[in-house]
Amino acid sequence: MVSPHELKNKAFTRAMRGYNPTEVDEHFDFLLSTYTDLYKENDELKRRIVKLEEQLAQYTKDSEAIRTALLNAQKVSAKIIDEANGKAELIVKSVKESCDAKLEEIKADLVRECEVLNTLRQMNREYAHKMQAVTAKQQSELSALPNIEEDVANADEAIRGILNTVKTELEHNQESLPALTEEPSDEA
Repeated sequence: MVSPHELKNKAFTRAMRGYNPTEVDEHFDFLLSTYTDLYKENDELKRRIVKLEEQLAQYTKDSEAIRTALLNAQKVSAKIIDEANGKAELIVKSVKESCDAKLEEIKADLVRECEVLNTLRQMNREYAHKMQAVTAKQQSELSALPNIEEDVANADEAIRGILNTVKTELEHNQESLPALTEEPSDEA
């Protein structure tokens, strides 16, 4: 390949009827600049090719070792996977049996809790009906009270009587209901 320096120093003879020397020189300068850039790029690419060929040679040397290591790793990993799958099957079986037993226990507990909840709801309804009856009776007694403004002394005595009646009714209702340790809830 001709170097840019050789192209620049090339001399031509002049002819009578030739091209305009200024135009030829300008075009030659343009071609020389382009050729110089391409020459430098070509030189750089040649250096890169040499470097890449060296790397390729190194990679080729390493590839056999890597291939052997990869085959060994595949064999070892297959063995490890087989062992892990065997252990996993045993664990899954054990966990499934344990979960099935726990699920049966939870179902039995749920049935018992539903029965208790239904009993508490029934007791709550009965208590509410009794309280409605007591409230109705109290309203009836309150409406039967004499006019307090007319007879304040009789009103105090009537109020004490009503309170005693209410107290007696509440005590009677509390004795007739079983003791509840928790208040019933409507969540279940």
